[in-house]
Amino acid sequence: MTFQLNRATDMRVKPKKHPSLWPMILTACCLGFSLQTAHATEAHTQNVEAGFYPYGGGEELTIKAVKSAKQSIFLAADRVISGPIVQALGDAHRRGVNILTVLDKSQEKSGAKLLAHEGIKVHIDSRHVLMNNNYMIIDGETVEIGRISYTQTAAKKSADNVIVLWNDPAVAKVYRANWQEHWDHSNPYQ
Repeated sequence: MTFQLNRATDMRVKPKKHPSLWPMILTACCLGFSLQTAHATEAHTQNVEAGFYPYGGGEELTIKAVKSAKQSIFLAADRVISGPIVQALGDAHRRGVNILTVLDKSQEKSGAKLLAHEGIKVHIDSRHVLMNNNYMIIDGETVEIGRISYTQTAAKKSADNVIVLWNDPAVAKVYRANWQEHWDHSNPYQ
């Protein structure tokens, strides 16, 4: 049996019972719990993919995510010089996907040049010592994240990881807000 504390007397008292409400409250709580559990299970089993570099499908998963884009890709990266990933981004741009990128200042002579050559808009983030973000927001609902650099060296020699959260607009919204913050204080690549 549970007790409540009467704050005026600091005494434990039995709570008043409302028998007609308890069955409805209990049913509502159980039903709500069941729906939340089913939704959480579905999200964790069907909407997440993971890959690893160099031999666990990391680069392939990143390219799969890029190829899935129909409208937009917002990319934040410290480095982008992987041929296959730049090619996939260029292909997406040519099929009409709006791609905007924010890169670390160290990329002004490499990654920025490669992406700009593909027709992709690039901003350089010089505000930070290192703009070490590596993620993409795809079509406002999918997020590709991980401790990866989009480079050929990372793809072939680094032990890194990538995760794609498919169809998760709530997470995409959070990452999109962070991306926008970096875009707004960055300078267009010339």
